[in-house]
Amino acid sequence: MTKFVPCDREQPFLVPVDMSDWVPSDDLAHFVIEAVDHVDHVDHVDFQRFRVNERGTGSAQYEPRMMLALLIYCYASGIFSSRRIERATYRDIGVRFVAANLHPDHDTTTTPSPSSGARTSTTSTPWPSASCRCCCWRAK
Repeated sequence: MTKFVPCDREQPFLVPVDMSDWVPSDDLAHFVIEAVDHVDHVDHVDFQRFRVNERGTGSAQYEPRMMLALLIYCYASGIFSSRRIERATYRDIGVRFVAANLHPDHDTTTTPSPSSGARTSTTSTPWPSASCRCCCWRAK
């Protein structure tokens, strides 16, 4: 008689999952997160210039560093479509790790129009199209 390993998809996790355990230590996700966290210490991007909703109306905003890291990681992994980025936040463990297990929708990860006044700084950055997107992202 054949013995199979039990497969119970209804079993919930008994403790919160540490996403870093699922991502190898040499994965690009760790490098991207560390690089974006380091950006604050150099003059490429001034995170103080991102537009913040001070009125408190509307949905909460995603942190600009997380959104910048998400776009850089997805672009480096060959995921360019905003809908595919949204789908990857549910399916790809590296993307889930970078996004801190948050799931910005496809409207949140699209490029704002030039009329929205979105920009990060007067200096050029290595990824200008990715870095200029962070200023008006809102959580749904």
